[in-house]
Amino acid sequence: IWGRDNGDETLDISAGSFLELTYQVEVTAPMPGGGEIANQAFVDWTSLEALSGFERDGDGCPTITPPDDYCFGPAIATGTSPPIPPPAALLKENTQATAAVGEAFVYRLTLPSAPYSFPQYDVRVSDDLLGAVADLRLLSVAKISGSEPWTPVNTGTPGAPVIEDTTIGIDIPAGEQIVLELTVVLEDTPTNVTGLAFTNTATYVYNWLDGNDASQRPGQAGTSPPMTIVGPDVVTVEKSGPAGMTLGTPGAFTLNVHNTGSGPAWNLAVIDQVPDGPTGGTCDVAPSVLAVQVFEADGVTPVSGVLAAGTDYALDFRPAPDCELGLTMLLVAVGADERLIVSYETSLDFDTQDAAALTNVAGATEWFSADGTNPGAADRRTFARVLTDGTVGTLDHEDAHSVMVALPKLAFEKTVTNLTTGESPAASATPGDTLRYRLYVENLAAVAIADFAVNDELDRLNAPPVFEPGTLALVTVPAGADASGTSATAGV
Repeated sequence: IWGRDNGDETLDISAGSFLELTYQVEVTAPMPGGGEIANQAFVDWTSLEALSGFERDGDGCPTITPPDDYCFGPAIATGTSPPIPPPAALLKENTQATAAVGEAFVYRLTLPSAPYSFPQYDVRVSDDLLGAVADLRLLSVAKISGSEPWTPVNTGTPGAPVIEDTTIGIDIPAGEQIVLELTVVLEDTPTNVTGLAFTNTATYVYNWLDGNDASQRPGQAGTSPPMTIVGPDVVTVEKSGPAGMTLGTPGAFTLNVHNTGSGPAWNLAVIDQVPDGPTGGTCDVAPSVLAVQVFEADGVTPVSGVLAAGTDYALDFRPAPDCELGLTMLLVAVGADERLIVSYETSLDFDTQDAAALTNVAGATEWFSADGTNPGAADRRTFARVLTDGTVGTLDHEDAHSVMVALPKLAFEKTVTNLTTGESPAASATPGDTLRYRLYVENLAAVAIADFAVNDELDRLNAPPVFEPGTLALVTVPAGADASGTSATAGV
């Protein structure tokens, strides 16, 4: 109150002049959410300096209307600022569209989502991860941007984190925004099934006055877009190889491991049970791995280069009595709808019997939903399978392949013609006669024989020697054969 009703102070306005009062106020009880605060000013006056029954009094006559407008009030203030709006909502964003159980991923929070014309003090963010459809846990929080020297910490729990700075407070100057990143993990719980879509909401509060919790106001919440849980729930294995094998000739086999799930399969372990039994097997010598590589679903388009043993995967052969070839992926995951193709060679044991049927079972026995080196690895999901008989005819985590053993069956004929006498086949010869020998070998087995060799030592059976040294000459040899070991002296 200024003027006549305030002690002896008198405010007079001469004709044609005006009175201007400027004053400052402090809001001591802020309206929640930035609501409008109303304020009105009233004036009264008299028309004469001294008391008189004829004076006009401007006090307490609100019903008087023009032209008898000698009662004025309330006064209308012009040029004032509009009511202060609340800040824009918190913005919560996904940094990826999908996540696997045990995979650490990041939520990005921007406060506010649009610059605000007034400062916000002592900001505190609450993220109710326990309230999400999925089971989540906070791993860490990081400051990405903000001009003030605050450091965010979690003063809540991993399931219900509260992010603040308990020392100086998280302050957002007028016209600025801050960005936080929350690293969380999907826990290995029955709730977190593959295909589950979930969102998460964060809220925040701030102080209108720095350090004054009585001036605290709620900010508007922000909800993340839907995210979907993915996982390598189904891995299938197909084993292929030759229909038959023979001694001395390696057989080439292939393991085709297909991740038909929606997420990558990490640290995939494959076991091939190499046959070994009373009729033979392929266990005496460790298989030789030819190539390990990841391909797209078509099995032709490479996803990776040829992988290296000891770096990209670990290889282990356990001889009898186990007779198992084990391969475990180390650094490379088999992605969703990708194939791991392993090719190797193995040879028959020397005690393998003819016509034996040798069967080996192979399959994927273990894999994981997330990388074992990521911060959330303790929560990654384990997929474990047991090998049985290979379940031939059913596309699942295992398969079996059988080969028939066909040992070499050779028809060997050796005939001689006496070129001097013309006798064929020759039954006799005299010193000085020229003899021509013919060696004929026929493979009667159903499989080819690789690296076949014939050795004929001329005087091995004769004592004393009867062939003239230096007279040996090859007439014909099979195409592509190597005859460089021939000795014209007929010696060993």
